[in-house]
Amino acid sequence: MQERPSAIRAVTEAGSHAVQRAGAALIDSLIDEMPQALRLRPLLSKLDWAAASAAQLERLFCKLEAARREPPSWLTSLAIMGGHSIPARLVSRLPLETQALALLNGARSAQLPAEIEVSLMRRLVEAQLDPDVTSVLIDRLAALGADELACRLALAILPERPEAIKTVRRSLDGAITSMPSIALGVAGFVTTETMIEALRPAFASVGLNARMTAAPFGTALSELMQPRGDRNGVIVVLDPHSLLATDWRNSAEQRAGAIEQRIDALCDALAAHCRLSGAPVLINTLGASVAPYLGHYDTIDASGAAAAVRRVNEKLAQVAASLPAVQLIDADQALRSLAPDMRHDHRLWLYGRIAFSEPATRKLAAAFARAWIARKEGPAKVLALDLDNTLWGGVFGDDGIGRLACGDDPPGNAYKALQEECLRLKSQGMLLVALSKNNPDAIEVFSNHPGMALRPDDFAAVAINWEHKADNIRRLARELNLGLDSFVFLDDSPHEREAMRRLCPEVRVPEMPADPAARPDWLRQLPLTWALRPTEEDARRTDLYRTDRAARALRESSGTYEDYLTGLAQKLEVEPVSETTIGRVAQLHQRTNQFNLTNLRLTEADIARAMSSPEPSLVLLGRAADRFGDHGIIAAAAIAISGNMARIETFVMSCRVIGRNVETAFLAAIIEILRERGIAVVEADYRPSPKNAISQDLYRSNGFQAAAIESDGAQRWCWAADTCSLPHTPYVDVTWRAQ
Repeated sequence: MQERPSAIRAVTEAGSHAVQRAGAALIDSLIDEMPQALRLRPLLSKLDWAAASAAQLERLFCKLEAARREPPSWLTSLAIMGGHSIPARLVSRLPLETQALALLNGARSAQLPAEIEVSLMRRLVEAQLDPDVTSVLIDRLAALGADELACRLALAILPERPEAIKTVRRSLDGAITSMPSIALGVAGFVTTETMIEALRPAFASVGLNARMTAAPFGTALSELMQPRGDRNGVIVVLDPHSLLATDWRNSAEQRAGAIEQRIDALCDALAAHCRLSGAPVLINTLGASVAPYLGHYDTIDASGAAAAVRRVNEKLAQVAASLPAVQLIDADQALRSLAPDMRHDHRLWLYGRIAFSEPATRKLAAAFARAWIARKEGPAKVLALDLDNTLWGGVFGDDGIGRLACGDDPPGNAYKALQEECLRLKSQGMLLVALSKNNPDAIEVFSNHPGMALRPDDFAAVAINWEHKADNIRRLARELNLGLDSFVFLDDSPHEREAMRRLCPEVRVPEMPADPAARPDWLRQLPLTWALRPTEEDARRTDLYRTDRAARALRESSGTYEDYLTGLAQKLEVEPVSETTIGRVAQLHQRTNQFNLTNLRLTEADIARAMSSPEPSLVLLGRAADRFGDHGIIAAAAIAISGNMARIETFVMSCRVIGRNVETAFLAAIIEILRERGIAVVEADYRPSPKNAISQDLYRSNGFQAAAIESDGAQRWCWAADTCSLPHTPYVDVTWRAQ
């Protein structure tokens, strides 16, 4: 009996060696059949490439090179996942996580190039990592002691690969604890413990240590109507079982009425929370109904499950549209990769009142986390677009306009569909810029090719030349007065994408699908392009930048700076913020980085609360125009008042009017309005950030006196009516419009 385990072990080892020999022989056979064997991708993908020898890999690539065939990226990735070193020329065109793994294969330390590590960290939030490759990368990093990056990667792919957490479990708690902390309440009508377990790693995947407090079972309404001041926000988890519960002894009218009452009670609770607290509420919609209540009549009858889901979601949308603090999470979008009948587990519901299946819980938690970070950071501002084989099929310099593919028929319809998606983003406030290695006259394709959806004037700026794209995007950033982290770069070339990541790591470079037909839907599902609350200014943003470009042309042709300012004929209209302008004012606070003196990111809810507060306060905005056109709402400030003193809590201004004395005119208008209200002293702060140095001298240069300057660069300034003169500029005509 003592020898039996050894015998079993020997047989097992012999069998393992036999399998390895068979696998090696199969790999040899397939290499012999290259490149024809590339058609056998399902078989090649199932092979254990870790068992392949370095000599076999070398022979594989030599065979393909002799046949003048580039190894497909999927095959190269399989070899890298198997632990092999790959020629550098093949690695550079692969996704970032695959490149990182290739660099670590055979390495003794986890030291990655800085630009790759920065770009990897950026992609964690963008949720674009390949789960299979990343799982292997996590194992390699953990083995080499790079626990922090391994933890972040494991958290990023948690919805698809929950088992990846096992590799980093020992160091995970420490990694999460070191992240910035937020406090969130979680409420629902059923058990929320499983959602809380998924929410903590989901928020950690976007860099936040979320401390969760669960409301008692089924107390979502009271939790909303009695908000706590020690929380940064509330997550409400809605489920169809609770909201659509039906008593089939009642009449159809009574059944529909009962559902209506629950919806109204929920909407009333959301409204009450927003009146009492400025903390945001994240709440999900109900997903598509799988099991109808009324069969074929389910979408028609008011008590049908499908009809009720539609009505719940419509009412939630109305509430979210009217209450800025409410952020609606589309459950169907969040769970799109799960079939509807896989989103709920009937045993979990019946035995534990758990509303969602385990995979659905993870994906919904990830959607809540992404929505939270999107509210804080906002979407990208600029879409930088390659031309050849990106916006049209073909190469302009080789094919000429006539042979470029773009139109209503295939294959050109895929390119036209992508252009239409770009137009959709433009209508929501994203700037489009053309960024192409091409002859400058390539822009004329958009005027002269009949199949183009885009036109030359859809682009806020253009860089079409033969210079490096990284240099061009830096120039465009200066021209638009925006940071590189505002840009998303789309290019069909893996080499260009890789060069941009290495040379401009701040730019976001997603992995665009190789298949043009897949690109339109891919772009629509790219979260970093999702608008939060589009405003009137957003739809006009390209025109506003075009107006700014005309003003810059005037500056270049003017003899002196004073001549330029005089020639602009600028006007500034100052007014209190209203319900119709609150969205744009909040957007200015959220998205302005350079001319933002205190970096307070006020939300619509914060501004609405200040406007309705019994405490004296002012929230003002400024609209600018010049001889070239209307710039819209370009400045805002929030001012707290106490007796005969006031404090400027926020002062933000669009980068489009920096350097035109508009900031002086707006500051002068604020002080004049405060003086009319009996204010004798105005205090204001400047708090430095990595991007707002351009605004640090605003108060100094406009007559304020220094009250305190801290070691970290923070400044406090004071304007007193009896000792300081009013700020003034002769180059801006200011008018006041009272509401």
